Amino acid sequence: MENLGYEVQIFRLNSATMGVPQARERIFFIARKEKLKLPQLILNFNESPIYFGAIADRNSTTHAPLRPSIEKRRPFVEYGDQNLKFADARYRNLNTHNAFFSTYILYDNTVP
Repeated sequence: MENLGYEVQIFRLNSATMGVPQARERIFFIARKEKLKLPQLILNFNESPIYFGAIADRNSTTHAPLRPSIEKRRPFVEYGDQNLKFADARYRNLNTHNAFFSTYILYDNTVP
């Protein structure tokens, strides 16, 4: 980009610092034509994180109940597990973790 006459800035931004109840880190490349002499961008986001416990609707009557396969594994969840793959292995008494890896566990003190 610089060889083509652009000035490039690279930012690593996380939506959790922008007042969004989500932790999602992304890389942004900002390119400006050098001949325009535009100022450098300053991107400082310092919002407090929004934790799951602050947005969870504990009295919802519209959410579907847990699927039976998940309900069976729920007693095997240990605090800190990020998804159900470890609970599934404990439930099935296995050392492999090849199922339920996309079923995330949210804790009140984490950013979703």
